[in-house]
Amino acid sequence: MAKRYARLLVVAVIPPLLHNGVAFEAHPQNMLLRLSRSTLTPTGFIMRDLGGLRIHPATLSASTGCEFAFLPGHCIVTSTPEDAAKKLYHTLVYNHLQRLARVLRLHSDGSAWSVVRAHLTREIPRGSWLWEAWMDDSARSVPGKCLVRMKLEGVYREVSCFVFFILREFEAYYSHLLLSTDTRPYPFTSPSTSPSPT
Repeated sequence: MAKRYARLLVVAVIPPLLHNGVAFEAHPQNMLLRLSRSTLTPTGFIMRDLGGLRIHPATLSASTGCEFAFLPGHCIVTSTPEDAAKKLYHTLVYNHLQRLARVLRLHSDGSAWSVVRAHLTREIPRGSWLWEAWMDDSARSVPGKCLVRMKLEGVYREVSCFVFFILREFEAYYSHLLLSTDTRPYPFTSPSTSPSPT
């Protein structure tokens, strides 16, 4: 189930960044797991709390034809897609998947990272700007938040890993909260590149 969870999470957040310049704040508190009513298997995610988005307006306009008006200097606007990618990397890889790997005790032997890399490799085309930033052998680091400095300055809030324990125990305690089995692909992908939920 952890592999499917990781696959669905990557499929939910990489295409919007890559094709539309939209980076969701994909930490566990904002990504609500959708489950099949009949099989209790993960089917996708519902994203909440859009206040932490990062958007590259030129990419969004080119992909959707929509011009969005942003207040000058608004924090969600980025000057490059790479700036938006920093937010997604921090929340998806460092915050969400790394903590999930630790809760499931898959972090020390590297098995979790093999799974994550495989899913990212399927979603990020080689040679794309995102491949160069995250996946290429020359990419040794990804710029991100300095959490220690944020804690010292009092601007960092702890996020509970409670959501991961729910994943481990959902069958026994949360079956009454199950959602639909709708598995439609992300709407801005072409049918030939639509991700498979498996």
